[in-house]
Amino acid sequence: MEVNARVSHLALQKRNADEQLARMTKPGVKSADHLIEVSNGSLKDSRNKCTLKLLEHGAKLERSLRHLDKSPTRETMKIGVIYVGKKQHTQQGILHNEKGSHAYELFLSQLGWEVDMQTHRGFVGGLDTNPKSLSNGKTTLYYASSHSEVMFHVVTMMPTKPSDLQQIDKKRHVGNDYVHIVWSDNATQAYDPSTITSHFNDVQIVIYPLRKAQRGLFLIKIHTKDKVPPFGPLQSGMVIHQADLARLVRQTAMNANRVCRSQTMLYVRPYPTRKKLVDEIVERYAVEYKESQLLTMLFGNSTSTFPSVSAPVSAE
Repeated sequence: MEVNARVSHLALQKRNADEQLARMTKPGVKSADHLIEVSNGSLKDSRNKCTLKLLEHGAKLERSLRHLDKSPTRETMKIGVIYVGKKQHTQQGILHNEKGSHAYELFLSQLGWEVDMQTHRGFVGGLDTNPKSLSNGKTTLYYASSHSEVMFHVVTMMPTKPSDLQQIDKKRHVGNDYVHIVWSDNATQAYDPSTITSHFNDVQIVIYPLRKAQRGLFLIKIHTKDKVPPFGPLQSGMVIHQADLARLVRQTAMNANRVCRSQTMLYVRPYPTRKKLVDEIVERYAVEYKESQLLTMLFGNSTSTFPSVSAPVSAE
């Protein structure tokens, strides 16, 4: 019954919305008449044409609902976070970092929430959640809002294997991210965007702490590949105060990720995907009942129950 009620409600909402939209967009009907048209039409439907679609319960419907539940309700993103220490400039040295400066660690604490990968139930961004291995680390950074989930691939939070000069496990994740946030404490050399070799890395947001009298201020440099459309709010060359740094960098990285992914043919945001799945469920499993049939089932007999939706009552 819960399964039927759940998608039957969606089916009825979609039907009513589609019918009202058709009336409201009728050629020649002015805006003042829209409400009259919708109101009168709804009353007519409730008297003469009211129908409700119930879903034919079975293994196939339950399988379709499980598939719907697996479809993300929020946009998901993976963003790499890289720390460059003093006098560091090679990929090998950078990927071996296991911690950063105090200012960098403070930035991480404001960028997202540290989550336990063994118990985390949100988006995991491809990281290992097997409690027997947790090969990408026991914890990492995660951020979520009502419409987005972000998993940060933080190099300094991933295990470093002394025997692996290339740190393949770290590179496997960071190297496949469209966007990198790079914190550079190398005051003698600007960060080279080609340091982490990859076919991705379309956007790199580099943070440089300003020294001496400018403590608490940070210079932002943004490197993009030619194909990347504009994004914001941060722009290359801006100087940001520490109080706003993590929030603005996160917003900029998320927007950069969106514009990068929008250039690919396979990118589809979650809402159209879920709508398509709901429409398919309604189309495959819905059985339509007339108003008289529904009233009979509800009020015709105090001891009567709803019949199986797979065998609807015959039309009068």
